Amino acid sequence: MTTRACDWLLEERPDLADLRYDSAAGTVLPSGRLDIFHPAVRRRLAAVFRDLARADIDGVLFQDDLVLRAGEGLAPEAIAAYLEESGTAASPGLLFDRRAGAGAAAIFSPAFYREA
Repeated sequence: MTTRACDWLLEERPDLADLRYDSAAGTVLPSGRLDIFHPAVRRRLAAVFRDLARADIDGVLFQDDLVLRAGEGLAPEAIAAYLEESGTAASPGLLFDRRAGAGAAAIFSPAFYREA
């Protein structure tokens, strides 16, 4: 069972896609994966898991796709959750460095590496 890679739900509701930073373009784009911080996504996945729990099946294998890659998790719900948890604002402008000539590893600003 995948969680973020639910193509069927994104086909129904493309507005539930997570947003990611595209370093080459310097912009934020839909990631093609679900925004797991969106309340509608949480409700829908919980309903699917409840239905599976009622079914006569031996079990469910959960795919490890809940991990966010660097540059993902920029949908408004994720940004709000980060602010609530950390007390720190986040945005592509704060997290990514668009200096000319910066290599792929240098696109992250010091704010990206905030210590827990």
